[in-house]
Amino acid sequence: MRNEWHRPNIQRPYPLRWFTAIAIAGGITFAVLVSFANFVASGYELTSTYTSDPSTVNKDLWFKHWPEWLRNNIDATCQPAHLLVNSQFFTNQTALSYTLTSIAITEDGASSTSPSLPYLDNVMGDCEVLDITMDFDRSQTQNPTRLAHGGACAIDVRAYSTCTTHGPNGLTRFNFSSLYNPEQGFDSPGSSSLIGTNATAKASLWWAQQLLLSYWFDTNIALYKAVGDPYSTYNSGRGIQQGAANFYRIASQQDIEKLDFFALWFEFTGTEDKTYYMGNRLSVLSFLEEPNMAGSFGPPIWLQADKLAKAMYSAVMTDLGQVSLPRSSNIVADPGVLHTFSKDLALIHDTAYIIGTPSELHGVVLDGTYEDLRDSIGSGPLKITPSVISTNYLCSVPKLKSTGNIFISILLADLVLLNAAWVVYCLIVERFFVRSPTAGYCEGCLRSMHELQPLGAVHKSNVSSAPSLPSLGFHAGSFATGYERVQPRATETSAPGFEPVQLRRTGSLERGYDPVQLRGNESSESLVGRAEPPGRS
Repeated sequence: MRNEWHRPNIQRPYPLRWFTAIAIAGGITFAVLVSFANFVASGYELTSTYTSDPSTVNKDLWFKHWPEWLRNNIDATCQPAHLLVNSQFFTNQTALSYTLTSIAITEDGASSTSPSLPYLDNVMGDCEVLDITMDFDRSQTQNPTRLAHGGACAIDVRAYSTCTTHGPNGLTRFNFSSLYNPEQGFDSPGSSSLIGTNATAKASLWWAQQLLLSYWFDTNIALYKAVGDPYSTYNSGRGIQQGAANFYRIASQQDIEKLDFFALWFEFTGTEDKTYYMGNRLSVLSFLEEPNMAGSFGPPIWLQADKLAKAMYSAVMTDLGQVSLPRSSNIVADPGVLHTFSKDLALIHDTAYIIGTPSELHGVVLDGTYEDLRDSIGSGPLKITPSVISTNYLCSVPKLKSTGNIFISILLADLVLLNAAWVVYCLIVERFFVRSPTAGYCEGCLRSMHELQPLGAVHKSNVSSAPSLPSLGFHAGSFATGYERVQPRATETSAPGFEPVQLRRTGSLERGYDPVQLRGNESSESLVGRAEPPGRS
């Protein structure tokens, strides 16, 4: 026989019949798992992209629920956005525009100011409206002839608020302001009316916009009657041109319908360089109890201004998504409260119809209450949802490689890992076989232990009929002990037509010794002879 140039490391069959099936199944399973792991590790590459919602970058990834150590290199990540002081932002409600004024970061119990706000889609929490300011300025009216015969004032309504968020550097509190002026809209930086409102999808913000517009117009008319009308008894000799009013929240009062919901401070300046102010923070209820007090220090506009401040407060808290605020403290969170505040809309609408409204106003003054108009305008339910700052984030998102790149990457990785696994496997199996009690026997040896019988009778008959003992290659006296026929080793010198015969000494014919039981001097011997070809004597 020719010599094989390749011989496997393990040349004998496994001693356990079930081991072969387990080895093959285990090898296939391991190869599949290794290929799958290499696909996850090498089949994707990270690409950069911008998104406004970081929570969606992992939404469509089928391996997003895997252990972190397995998807560490292919997990989508987003970098925090940095909002600078004096920059503008919207919430995801897209209602009011806000200007960032200051930032304080608390880390390890110490607070420090920061020029930028690191933000990563965190919910805005613990928001409060600290102050609502109204600036009145008759000299800055864009078109003096458009309202009430030239007596209109420019009214800017500002809300100063604060919120907290948990950023990468710890708890962060940031302050910001928002400006409402329906005359300016978005023409001036930092000022706006509400945008993105919808009566069906965002009913609360839509009604907040209607209340803001109506009460802004109502306050403007009240201010004209007090200081713009030449026949006004209040403005006689005063010539008021500018003024400001601040509304501060009274924490003990949770009912926004009450007149002591805000504390008030105001100041007005006249043409005679005189200043009229009220420094004590009193509520509007105090003016109603003592009407002469308001007339002595400022124009009688506080019922209208109080409703405008409450509309601004409700719009801001709704836009900031403060769901923890009591419903009684937000006009557009409770249908009953909204119905109460919308009772004046019809009267304001009639007044606007008589004197005319400027075409620059962003919106239309409604002519009915919430209950009257809810069905006709298709108003949805009043609700408040949590808010986040709307901005863009730079994200690394996994992208599937091309088929060719995936195939080459997995093939190279599989070859390395499977080769290492094969080496370990061979070491373990060889170690296992060395300890097996049948590791030293070939397959024929193991079978002969169960199948061989005493050969005395057979050999005796063979001896009596043997034509020529020397031709078999052993002496006749050798039959004094028994022999058995075993599989000979193949040799390249075997002549054609001859069958090699190998006999092994087993002991006395009469006793029939088992070859496994031989000990000491009873060692087995092998004698090889050749049977003569047929026809030869």
